[in-house]
Amino acid sequence: MKSIAAAVASLLLIGAFTIPLYSPRLEAQATGCTDAALALAEGQITDTLAYTSTVLFPVETNPANSNKWSLSTAPHWTSGFFPGELWFLYEKDLTDSWLTRAQQQTASMQGEDVDAADHDIGFKILSSYGNAWRISRDPADMSVIQTAANAMATNLWRPRRGRHRILAQLRQPHYGDHR
Repeated sequence: MKSIAAAVASLLLIGAFTIPLYSPRLEAQATGCTDAALALAEGQITDTLAYTSTVLFPVETNPANSNKWSLSTAPHWTSGFFPGELWFLYEKDLTDSWLTRAQQQTASMQGEDVDAADHDIGFKILSSYGNAWRISRDPADMSVIQTAANAMATNLWRPRRGRHRILAQLRQPHYGDHR
């Protein structure tokens, strides 16, 4: 059973997470057709930083509040996306302010690496710590990713059925019905 869990954890790290094992020397991205899109994203994220903190994460825009983000804490399934966006902005031009905020926001995800009640752990950890490791190669970030993969393999793998618990949920008629 432990070998199955180890195999699943390895597959999750190598295959499903698609984190490249090789990364060339980090350089700022070249200019090109994405400049306008990146400038817009940077402006929107800068606006978001004005009313959020490193322990809150944008979830969805709120039309009743001038389309500002509704905020949530780290356990929300989308919480890893925002730190990931901050890492992308850092990668774009290697600005220290983006690096600092990306590190702070990612650090606020600490503890989510063992919250494997469902498959959302991948969204939370890989968007935040996955990008952190991809860019910085900090072994501490990889340790968090490995802990999350182990938690997912341990908590979601159903050895008697030979599949992840999530696959069984997909067969339920209510799955995905958000009415």
